[in-house]
Amino acid sequence: MEKQKKGRELLRRYLSGESTEQEKLRVERFYLSQFKENGLPGQLPDSNVKEELWEQINNRVHGVGKWKFFAQWYRVAAVLAFLLIGTAAAIYYLNNRHLQHPGDTAHVADIAPGKNRATLHLSDGRQIALSQEKAGIKTESGSLTYLDGSELEKELPAYLTLSTPRGGQYHAILPDGTKVWLNASSSLTYSATFETDQVRKVKLQGEAYFEVVHNPSMPFIVESDGQQVKVLGTSFNVQAYEDDGSVKTTLLEGSVQLNPSTGKNVILRPGEQAILNESGMRVQKVNVEDFIAWKNGYFMFNSETLESIMTRLGRWYDVQVEYADKALKDRAFFGSVSRYEHLSKVLEVLEATGAVNLEIKGKTVTVSKAN
Repeated sequence: MEKQKKGRELLRRYLSGESTEQEKLRVERFYLSQFKENGLPGQLPDSNVKEELWEQINNRVHGVGKWKFFAQWYRVAAVLAFLLIGTAAAIYYLNNRHLQHPGDTAHVADIAPGKNRATLHLSDGRQIALSQEKAGIKTESGSLTYLDGSELEKELPAYLTLSTPRGGQYHAILPDGTKVWLNASSSLTYSATFETDQVRKVKLQGEAYFEVVHNPSMPFIVESDGQQVKVLGTSFNVQAYEDDGSVKTTLLEGSVQLNPSTGKNVILRPGEQAILNESGMRVQKVNVEDFIAWKNGYFMFNSETLESIMTRLGRWYDVQVEYADKALKDRAFFGSVSRYEHLSKVLEVLEATGAVNLEIKGKTVTVSKAN
């Protein structure tokens, strides 16, 4: 009885977004094994519980406002309903199966996830390859250290550019204490000291999540393609990859003012996202957790097109993507998986829908229609 309670609690935490990364992996691996080996489970508990949980999952899918995508996720939602309700076998599995850390599993002909990889470019021409074993860097009073206190540089030039390659990420604390998480294939240029500046200004290419230290006398400005984001102290995410065709600014806390190079200024409130493209800027309500999932260690697909998903996977796993059937680019998917799984495990989540086949050959993933 105690194991049954623990199993139900684990599954409840997964669907409510409260799970740790290892708990998520445990549930996802079980779900995949059930789907691949057994298809839909043959028995479900009493109808009242089933209907209640089905409504909950149905609402999660409908929350994206696109009914047309629901049909392809009928089987996935059914499996998730089975998982949440739980059977004796499921609960036994979830409580007793040994779960390895993603980095401990051996994969043949597979691609490992990205890691802490970055280079610091100094305005005097020097470059510093940052340690993959360190959690991040800190710039303070004109000197540079790793977050554990080990020294990097005592004297810095005026500007620094932190850049990550495909398959890299890095964390930085800026001179004012602002925290930045830089996603793959991104760069952030900032002053080595903000003390003499009237504003705290940084330039972003790619994607970063910011937790800005409040300072009403010195605004913090993020410049990206076609816009400026002006804040006093808040938490937000900016996605500004050149090949995306748009800039997305998502606000978690506080408020920000967006100043597009064309058009009127826009004020964002928590839970809102501004999308800037060649057609102008529009603001929409979003689930902000979807857009900072990368910073928290997982991929979240909320009715996202396959083309968008594969672009993100390409940056993180440093792979190229080829489409045998280009019509598949617009197929929508819904789900989540850890960013620290090997690529094959992430592709299994997409293949579990029965819509696509995904094959890894060297550093290329080929997308084709499922048989």
